Amino acid sequence: NWKRRLEELKSYISTHGTSRIDHKENKCLGTWVDYQRYQYKKLLEGEPNHLTIERIKELDSVGFEFLTDQERRRLTVVAASSAAAPDCDGSSRSKKEKQSLDAKEDNQNASKKRQRKQRQSVFMGRGGGSE
Repeated sequence: NWKRRLEELKSYISTHGTSRIDHKENKCLGTWVDYQRYQYKKLLEGEPNHLTIERIKELDSVGFEFLTDQERRRLTVVAASSAAAPDCDGSSRSKKEKQSLDAKEDNQNASKKRQRKQRQSVFMGRGGGSE
């Protein structure tokens, strides 16, 4: 049952300080958390999913991390690679390289902004009323 797993997640977070579940420690909860992230990703992509506004609010309220470690690392690597710093040999990047990196960063920022707006619309739009 979803509520029972949410309570289990809440307990795990209070003990471990994270919603990144060690699957060796708790395979069932880990699988459930992975499924919630999968459903959330489908929601953001506009695909049919099983997450309701209420469930998203409940997950958010217990400190659920909607991004996996892999997604977080990917964003960190992309952000670090787009920094306009000298290369390892001390030379600076060309103007064209810097422009290309700036364009990638702009696209990523726009994507993050769209995701943030989609998430806000989930809370405020689609069926969400005052509590």
